[in-house]
Amino acid sequence: MSQVSPPSASDELEALPDKDSVAALAGAQIDEMERDELIRAIKAAHVPFIRPSDEKHLAMYDSDTLRRLVYLSRRTCRNQGY
Repeated sequence: MSQVSPPSASDELEALPDKDSVAALAGAQIDEMERDELIRAIKAAHVPFIRPSDEKHLAMYDSDTLRRLVYLSRRTCRNQGY
């Protein structure tokens, strides 16, 4: 009998169509994310503090800053009721 492992951060982000997915991310998942996953989560959240024109600069941010932005994105999504 094989055990099913919980979804990893990359599994969650493969299908990140909306703010619900960002709001549902656990802290441990965010901490395990790679840079490209962090950037996709920030973009998927469509949060007001990241303008669309600024999204192209996300790749220049360090991982710690991106991780903080994902935590803020998650909080914003949750506060919006997602």
